[in-house]
Amino acid sequence: MADASPAIGGLCQDADNPSVEALVGSAFAVSATAALTAFHCVGDRESKTVRHSRVSIWFHDRFIPAEVVEPIPELDVAVLELEKDLPDDLAPLKIVNDARVQAPFTSIGWPLERPFSPHYFAVSGHIVDVNGRIFEGAPALQLHCVQSATLSLHGYSGAPVLINGIDRAAVGLIRWNPERLEAPDFAIGGTIYATPISAVLSQSTYLQSLDQGQLEITIDGEPEDGYCISHSNADLDVARWIGTVLRREGIGARVRGEYVVPGTNYLPSLRDAHQKYPNVLLILSPSTLKCDSPSHQTEIDWMANGEIAGEIIPVRVDPGKIPNFIYDIEPIDLRGCGTEDEVSEALIEGLAAATRRPKLPAPRFPERLIHKKPTTLSRSRLPQVTLRNSQRIEGGA
Repeated sequence: MADASPAIGGLCQDADNPSVEALVGSAFAVSATAALTAFHCVGDRESKTVRHSRVSIWFHDRFIPAEVVEPIPELDVAVLELEKDLPDDLAPLKIVNDARVQAPFTSIGWPLERPFSPHYFAVSGHIVDVNGRIFEGAPALQLHCVQSATLSLHGYSGAPVLINGIDRAAVGLIRWNPERLEAPDFAIGGTIYATPISAVLSQSTYLQSLDQGQLEITIDGEPEDGYCISHSNADLDVARWIGTVLRREGIGARVRGEYVVPGTNYLPSLRDAHQKYPNVLLILSPSTLKCDSPSHQTEIDWMANGEIAGEIIPVRVDPGKIPNFIYDIEPIDLRGCGTEDEVSEALIEGLAAATRRPKLPAPRFPERLIHKKPTTLSRSRLPQVTLRNSQRIEGGA
């Protein structure tokens, strides 16, 4: 199952004579027997009735027929039951109950204008709002999709919104994009709306009836324990690779270059990341202290000023100056490894050693910083001034 392809397919409304050239939308399996698609791909939005009760899903190299078993038109979702179980080389998607603002996403679907007819096409972007509402108050994830401003997404309806890096899980289902008046095929400002998986789970009696274990649900989109990965812009590729290794090990990772969107207010994203994962992996290279990215400089300032709540673990990837604020901390050294496996092993072993490492004792407070305030002089120590002296002082006779 480790080498299985994700069960994401194109939807054909003709179950008996399906054709790759007749795909009208997208769908994805969430268990060996259940899949999701957009309701408007199988029904009529206005009357809220199903028009195509049997469909067929193109999974990479084969069609699998399915039946609409639960329409949820108010969410623009239809639950499908596959007429035969997924084969071993297709894996149902994990599903995620929540999302976070600015999280990067990928979506795999079957747009009508895809470059290669038998194969899917991927788009990407970030989550703008997790508490959106559209139409008659339906819950929605608002997404910004880079490609949608210049690419028609017709056929993407029903595609999954995937988060969590290499171990991708579906947090939503693509349903609609507002169209530009002068170019109806393109989305206004690259905006797309998706139905949250959490809303589907709360309303679908069919999915709720599945035996425990048939659905792989992640209550939180990220593992409980993890690290923020601080890096210069030049080291983004290294940070992403480290993040991938950690996620494979079931360790959470927030890579600054993945959640900070250029041109936006980065402070809320930084604070959210460091609140989620107080411990920081600081990638050390010659560019660490030379990067002029405002968000990177802010992270460095937080670490230097002791504003990071967790541990700072340096990770050396190249020769470079070690900042004073971490000079006494033993780093994880990834230099000198001969293969990718060796680097991965050095990283994981280094993290394990860092968690066992006793914390440095807090430095003793320098007593010389204490300056005692002068005490109030007692009346007995004040100079005694007589009337005669007073007159003399004031120039009197």
